[in-house]
Amino acid sequence: MPWFKVEIQGDGLDHVRTALNSADIPTMGPVFTGRGDVGSPEGTHVGRRMLAVLDADGAEAAEAHVEDNLPDGEYDIGPTEPWQSGSG
Repeated sequence: MPWFKVEIQGDGLDHVRTALNSADIPTMGPVFTGRGDVGSPEGTHVGRRMLAVLDADGAEAAEAHVEDNLPDGEYDIGPTEPWQSGSG
């Protein structure tokens, strides 16, 4: 079965990562950025983009599986593209 990367955008992606990982859907991101002292939660921001990487019969099936496992919230899904592992 082919692998796909599904882009997810929105707020609260730390919750999305937790939900998808709990459903055995690997994720990449979101990126955490901070301004201020190292180790201080003040000024830390969660990025608004991440990827889910999963095997599916097609791009639409991959998107549907991700959507079915998202927590409550407003998220934009897509574009979904084939995952290229880089080892050819």
